[in-house]
Amino acid sequence: MSGIVAELMIDARARLGEGLQLFPDGSMWWVDIPAGRIHRIRDGRSELVLKVRGEVSKVLPWDQGFLVFGREQIVGYDSNGNVLIEFEVNSPESNLRCSDAAVLPNGSVVFGTIDRELAEARGSLMCLSPNWKLCVIESGLEIPNGLGALPSGSGTLFADSTSQKIFEYTISDSELTPMTNKKVFAEIDSALGIPDGLAIDSEGGCWIALWGGGKVVRLNPSGEIDCQIEIPTPNPTSCAFDSEHNLWITSATETLVHADLNARGAGGVWMVPSKIHKAKGLTPHIARLKIDANLISQATSRLQLLSARS
Repeated sequence: MSGIVAELMIDARARLGEGLQLFPDGSMWWVDIPAGRIHRIRDGRSELVLKVRGEVSKVLPWDQGFLVFGREQIVGYDSNGNVLIEFEVNSPESNLRCSDAAVLPNGSVVFGTIDRELAEARGSLMCLSPNWKLCVIESGLEIPNGLGALPSGSGTLFADSTSQKIFEYTISDSELTPMTNKKVFAEIDSALGIPDGLAIDSEGGCWIALWGGGKVVRLNPSGEIDCQIEIPTPNPTSCAFDSEHNLWITSATETLVHADLNARGAGGVWMVPSKIHKAKGLTPHIARLKIDANLISQATSRLQLLSARS
């Protein structure tokens, strides 16, 4: 399927719009990474929810409120925006920040870390269990990117931008090795763009934003492209289905120059109605990271330990 062109919904002029995420209440959350801005879309309108210090890469639904993935920490907020817990994953001296993130079916969260200057092989793919046990799934990555759980609940997809590949992992019950059996799901021709954020539909198809290519493509469960959406700006960054299965797409002005930078819709949020693309999204998983006095103490101890090591 081709000839589909996304419609500009929000002319946000974001530097690096990213992290689209459906919440259980039907709202869509997204971020502008370098600006530290967290936005929420309701009834087709985007509102600023929160501005944080430093970069922010993703917001995920949590059974206590929401989780914010920032430069150094994962911060848990209640539904009123009050901080409940802060969990450090990157020391300030490391020059790392969090990248994309997703919730696994068991309520764990999987996320990437990335060097802020894209230094070679300093990124990682990590997982945080409901008991706040942090493990490294894979290290030595450069640009770990899009993440999502498959509808079967048995696997995840992960976009490694530098390699132009999307990988599939099997989900296990182990806190030490929550994702195993890595294999190539698909490889994207560099002429189409660089694989960035992704969304998974009810059939196991993978919709992926192609940075520099002005496209979102669908990979069928066999990893073959069977649908292509044109985005009238070069740098789409992430995509997600809303509760009515419309496909929303963020974009960035970062790296654009001249006509591309000044064009209407650069850094905007785009949408393709479900009646056009005909796919169905998935019900969002909710993070179930437990919170009690003991776990807060453990998280605080971890912060102190990381600080002592840095």
